Amino acid sequence: MKVVKRAGVLENLDIRKIRTVIAFACKGLRVDPLELEMDAQIQFRDGITTKEIQQLLIRTAAEKVSAEN
Repeated sequence: MKVVKRAGVLENLDIRKIRTVIAFACKGLRVDPLELEMDAQIQFRDGITTKEIQQLLIRTAAEKVSAEN
């Protein structure tokens, strides 16, 4: 699967980078990083932009936090 970087360059999706960002973003929150990753991956598609990935992760995390409260 390819992602479109900010500069418009296509790159292979590197799930390790996403896991690093998710782990950092989940610190101090009651959100399971693995669960967030799994839920977000369902919506990934070939040609997704890094900005869309960020927005998707934020939206998924917000939904999880809201659902727990």
